[in-house]
Parts: sequence; C-alpha cells; structure tokens
Amino acid sequence: MYKFSCVISIKNGEEFIEQCLSSLPTINDLEYIFVDNGSYDLTISILLQSDFYKRNNANIRILNGQQLPSLAAALNYGISESTAEWIVRMDIDDIWLPSRTELLNRIHQGLHSGSEFIYGSAILIDDLNRKICIKTAAEWWFTKLMLSAFGRNKIISHPATMFKRKVFVMCGGYHEVGKGFGQDKVLWKKFISVNVKTEREKIPIICYRHSMKGVTGKRFGKQKIVSKEDLNKENFKESIRNFNMMAAFKWLLQICRFSS
Repeated sequence: MYKFSCVISIKNGEEFIEQCLSSLPTINDLEYIFVDNGSYDLTISILLQSDFYKRNNANIRILNGQQLPSLAAALNYGISESTAEWIVRMDIDDIWLPSRTELLNRIHQGLHSGSEFIYGSAILIDDLNRKICIKTAAEWWFTKLMLSAFGRNKIISHPATMFKRKVFVMCGGYHEVGKGFGQDKVLWKKFISVNVKTEREKIPIICYRHSMKGVTGKRFGKQKIVSKEDLNKENFKESIRNFNMMAAFKWLLQICRFSS
C-alpha cells in the first residue's frame, strides 16, 4: 500500500502537461492516479510517451472517466481507487515544487503525525508562465471565518492541499451536484464540521496556474483565446484578490505600458 496518492483529473491538458510531468518527483511511496475526464486532444498520448511515464510506469494508473459528469465526480472516482493514507491534489497544468517533496519526506518521517489536512501557499502563474503573485496560505481560523461567514471560495488553493483519505471518506467526498465548480469549498466546510486537524505550509509548494483556458478562467468563456493585454488585466485583478499590492502595481505598469 502506498503512503501517498497524487490524484489528477485530466481534460484537454496538452498545452501544459509536459511542464507538469517534468516537475513530478519519483518517490517509492507515491503513486499517481490520472483520471481521464473526457479528453479529446493529445493529452493522454503525451502522458503515455513521456519520460515521466517510462520512469514511473509501475506507480502510475490511468483511469477512464470519460462518462463522468464533472471534475468532482472524476476526483471522487480517482480517490475511491486509492488505498493510500494521504491524498495529494494536483492539476495537470500546475507545477510541483521541490518544497512539496520535502513536505512529503517530513510526513514519511512522522513529523506531521497529528495532521489530517495540510494546505500550502502557491505561486500563481498565468498561461505564459509568468508569475502573477504569491498566494500565501492563511491561518486556519481566518480560513474558517472567510468560508463560514462570507462563503469565499478561493481562500485555499485546491491543488496545494493534501488530506488523509479516511477523513475524506468520512466526510462523503466531493459534492457532485451541479456543474462541479466550488467542490473544494464544500469539502473544506465538511472538514470544518468534523474539526479536522489542520496544518498550514507558509512557503509555496506548487505553481498554481490561473489559466484563462481552464476552470479558473471559465468566466471568460470556455477555451476562449485572450490577448496579452487581457492576461495582464486579469493578473492585476488576481493580485488584488490576493491582497498582494506589490504584484498588483507591477501588473498595472504592464497594462499602462501595453496601452501606451
């Protein structure tokens, strides 16, 4: 049985999958579960032909989730196929940082034995791999306040989390009703209701892609191709949303420069 399962739902990720795979570590106690949630591009082909797949073939499973209706359903399916103690979240367009590997090594050494849910900070990047800002993980009391009182969804970077599978199962998994968006917020509220034992990683453990073409960019229309000016404006707004004024000022200068 594995100590960790990294569960990744895949849907049309050919543009960024090679960057993601090249960042993933090879660890004996870590398996990778990829759930194909209806890809119709070359994503799966790229995965099967990658050096990552050749190196880690014994620790990789690719599941057919073509008929599953949502991201939440795909994640539930992938996690149900795992027998690991810990579930590690990741998206196919994100980049795993060495600090996350160090975190897994510390858990393996028993240094986080009292934790059931660990969430970390993230470096937000755009579709051009430019750093938007650092999204610093908030204290758990503040996270609970924002979720419970204001219902804010993006207080935790979903791909920068990991949790014990038994707690996930006890809470009933991801909520599958609806279009599948906001499934993370519902899960965090479930964790709050059972007083899950949490731990915060202050340093970034992933590069989290704020893509205008993926789930985080759905408000711009599915697979909508946007200009560099649009990206700059969205990066500015994302920096404001994350209270990073220095980054916001940088993107404001980019907008002014582009417009002049």
